[in-house]
Amino acid sequence: MKKNKNKLFTALGVFAGVVVLCIFVLWQFLLSGLHATQGDYVANSRALSEVEQKADLKNDLAKEIEKINSDIETVKGLLLTEGDKLEFIQEIEGIALANGNTYSVRSTNEIKDSKTGKVVEIDFSVNLQGTFAGVFGFFEGLKSTPYLISIKQVSMSKEGDGGLISTNVVLKIYLQ
Repeated sequence: MKKNKNKLFTALGVFAGVVVLCIFVLWQFLLSGLHATQGDYVANSRALSEVEQKADLKNDLAKEIEKINSDIETVKGLLLTEGDKLEFIQEIEGIALANGNTYSVRSTNEIKDSKTGKVVEIDFSVNLQGTFAGVFGFFEGLKSTPYLISIKQVSMSKEGDGGLISTNVVLKIYLQ
């Protein structure tokens, strides 16, 4: 009976060992799959995070481009067109007359784009004679024009004893 008992325990021990070995092999197989899945999860999480960041950047970039396009239209509205030169001169003359000044206006310099040959800047020389208030009013009137104007040079001198001022102004006008 002892021999049978030993055989029985041996058989049960071998069976238990095989069961434990099978469980161990299955466990290792499942854990290796779990590790692979965990690695995929981490990689996919990173990829998703990058995609979300790029989507946010794309939206920000689209808004920035829209703002720039809006700004371009605003700047274009400030630039004189070639056909508006005469109208601009008439506007300057009107500002000078409205402030009681006598005037003369002439174009002194045109700067062309080296690539296109188009005129991009024009200098106008404006000679005014009037009171200080009239000359000051002329400068205030220039601010109200819808164009981008740069004052390049101003020179003033007193005209006799009558309180009149002679003013020479060089204006730089930018064209589209």
